Amino acid sequence: MDTGTRAERLLDELYRIGTTDATVVSLEDCSGCGEHAWGWQDNGYGPGVLGPAIWFAADGPQTIRIQVREDGLTIDQVVLSPQKYLTASPGATKDDATILPQSDGSQPAPAITLVRGPYLQQVTSSSAIVVWATRENGQAEVRYGTGTTLASSAPATGRLVANATTALGYDYYHYEAPVTGLGGATTYVYQPFVAGTAATAAPATFKTAPATGTGTVTFIAFGDSGTASAPQKQLASLMANDTFDLALHVGDIAYSPADVSGDATYALYQSGLFDIYKWFPSVGFAPVEGNHDSAPLNNNGRAYLDLFTLPTNGASAAFPDHAERYYSYDYGPIHFVALDTEFTFQDTTRRAEQLSWLENDLAATQQSWKIAYFHRPPYSSSSAHGSNLTVRAAFGPLFERYGVDLVLNGHDHDYERTIPIKESAIATDKAVPYVVTGGGGAELYPNGTSAWTAYSASVYEYVRVATEPCTLKLEAIGLDGGIFDSMSLSKCGTTPTDVVLWAADAPALTGAWVVQNDVSAAGGHFVVHPDAGAAKVTTASAAPANYVDLTFNAIAGVPYHLWFRGRAQNDYWGNDSAYAQFSGSVSSTGTPVYRIGTTDAATVVLEDCTGCGDAGWGWQDNGWGTNVMGPNVYFATTGPQRLRIQTREDGYQIDQVVLSPGRWLNASPGTLKNDATILTRSSGQ
Repeated sequence: MDTGTRAERLLDELYRIGTTDATVVSLEDCSGCGEHAWGWQDNGYGPGVLGPAIWFAADGPQTIRIQVREDGLTIDQVVLSPQKYLTASPGATKDDATILPQSDGSQPAPAITLVRGPYLQQVTSSSAIVVWATRENGQAEVRYGTGTTLASSAPATGRLVANATTALGYDYYHYEAPVTGLGGATTYVYQPFVAGTAATAAPATFKTAPATGTGTVTFIAFGDSGTASAPQKQLASLMANDTFDLALHVGDIAYSPADVSGDATYALYQSGLFDIYKWFPSVGFAPVEGNHDSAPLNNNGRAYLDLFTLPTNGASAAFPDHAERYYSYDYGPIHFVALDTEFTFQDTTRRAEQLSWLENDLAATQQSWKIAYFHRPPYSSSSAHGSNLTVRAAFGPLFERYGVDLVLNGHDHDYERTIPIKESAIATDKAVPYVVTGGGGAELYPNGTSAWTAYSASVYEYVRVATEPCTLKLEAIGLDGGIFDSMSLSKCGTTPTDVVLWAADAPALTGAWVVQNDVSAAGGHFVVHPDAGAAKVTTASAAPANYVDLTFNAIAGVPYHLWFRGRAQNDYWGNDSAYAQFSGSVSSTGTPVYRIGTTDAATVVLEDCTGCGDAGWGWQDNGWGTNVMGPNVYFATTGPQRLRIQTREDGYQIDQVVLSPGRWLNASPGTLKNDATILTRSSGQ
């Protein structure tokens, strides 16, 4: 503005404290335009209309007085800009996440305005990609090193992201710096720079992955999070105090806070992701898109693809636009497969391309652990969405065929873990556990249970998974920071050991069961519910009065055959049977069977057929009939198990129990009558 006009303005006293003259700021930009969350507005009125600038009569300290015009207006920042924001807003009118550094005007404006970041993408044992965005353009780099010295530099590429694309109310520049030549499992310090000026107040640190195929790794996974809700922020705080190497997101990263049916935008990613997780500068982040991240109304995930720099190995010559929508990568001993149930799945031709890629990818990996994650769950008991049968039919057979160890999903806003599930009839295929971790912060959905449910709850949560060369442990973390569910898997050894239990070792006997001495029994002792002439119990009890509990270890998904060494009191056929139940038993297809707390049980009857008779000690399984073997028993999880022996007929004496995945899987440990076999104790793997 020219000097004459400025002089005229100085003669006119405007908006003075102590008068009724004031400039008016109305957040809504026009009648009916509406308001939503935080927004920047000036003293003009109308879309795109800037209010008049303000001059001051003298240099030095000034006072601004904000008077109530309409109660209920919340204000957190006030800007008076002679330069950067003289003709452009600092941020958007609605759903804004811009927070400017504080300044009273006495110091020069900061040279760099950080929009987001830094955050880490594609962290490997030798490299990482550092991503950030600023309002300013310039030659950019990441300076990095070990210890506290930023001794090395990696150049960054930058590109303009226009307001016309983002609707944020301003343009910005997006920078990506691949940092290479790093050492495995090593901590580095780093800081991004633009035009020679630091873009952050202080350096951050990150740790590279272990060498491929080696090391121990801990990662977290969560989904359906981005509403900037109080539970989401509480979980983010717990995560910030947790220790992990990598973070996965199973989709629906950002929603409208007022409407969870809204689709993701640049502004919502800012408010529902980048502004929430303070650990982003230090841990690699590997998401998949959910139905709110990629939809026709948000240009099939334009913001998602623009903000994240993900592996492109899902692209093909026929479908180059599949890049970053599904991909795979190795991290230490884990092969991760990130799949897409949205843009490349909803179209059948694209789906076939993804399935072909998935099969080739799983067939090629030699990693110890294979973990898949994607948005829509093949198995879910929630009444909100439930199981996606199309996804199940597409992905499930490949997971079983190629031995995927764990599948993580979202979409239903709850937590559910299944037992290992195998729908294939092929003996070499593997049972797979599925986990829905959709309680990341959006409004919760009702949970449910199915025959394959191991644990289910409508709770806010995330999961933490720790892997070692031969073990994997999953823990579900609630809002209180406590572990409310867990699961263990093991790859230790290809042949699980036989379980041989001595019944008299039971830590406690309940009801009428007692220990009695006999030199012909294992260790000289057996357990028995002495014959009292009671009638046969025709159905096992969910809460029996008379039982014996024993503990052992087993490996999930492995067939075990059950054998009792027992004797009928007085060799009477009415004293020769018992029920067996377990804490975590399943069928070959993963369906819970013979569970403690139910009326379902395996029945062991010493006499092999009607009129066959009993004679002394004898080995028997849970089959009935001469040379008829009962079904094998499987277990849903690897680790400790509990066996409960319930009274069916009093007078049945038991000294040994065998659960065999090997030596006695298809053959009895001893004879059916007058047996003298005593096996060495073993609690299993």
